Amino acid sequence: MLEIAEELGFSTVALTVQDVKASPPEVVSPEGLRVVWRIDLKPEEAQPSLLARLRRRYTVIAASCSSRREFRRALRTRVDLVFQDRPFAMNLSDARVLSLSGKFFELNLKPLMHIEGVEMARLLRHLRRSVRSLRKLDIPVVVSSWASEPHELTAPLELPQHLALVDVNPHECYGWVSENPAKLLEVCESRRIGLPEGVRILEV
Repeated sequence: MLEIAEELGFSTVALTVQDVKASPPEVVSPEGLRVVWRIDLKPEEAQPSLLARLRRRYTVIAASCSSRREFRRALRTRVDLVFQDRPFAMNLSDARVLSLSGKFFELNLKPLMHIEGVEMARLLRHLRRSVRSLRKLDIPVVVSSWASEPHELTAPLELPQHLALVDVNPHECYGWVSENPAKLLEVCESRRIGLPEGVRILEV
């Protein structure tokens, strides 16, 4: 899959672990493709002591949310990224709290490839409302394919095309697959080496 990702034009790929007791395994990536590791936590797991340990092993720490209550709880933690494990419509109030938290939000497009009928209609309704709120408050969004099989991989510049289903001009969202992921990694690396909030390494 890493070889296919490199051929499709990815420069960086994040591989995910969901077990806090696990350590990232060694991987050999194609030349020109950077591999970083992320861990997905439940909001209740994101305690300061655990996050401090995990930052030594993982570049990105994310929180998965399956309800508005979990979403609000995750925003009070020091994770880098939040995403909806079970999609729900984000309203403007949710987006305001997200904006104040300084966290990035991940849009997982994988469900669009696997559901249909009533479930698809419900998901599109949720996504349409959420994306409208995210754009209105200029939330830093990262679009992900969440691919676990080779056939689920999509070229990075083609990922925004899926957002046409929720009435978004894909050209307006190319930063969600290029600039924002780069900014996220910059923030995460700064936190990983203990730089104060607001201080970033721009060049070595």
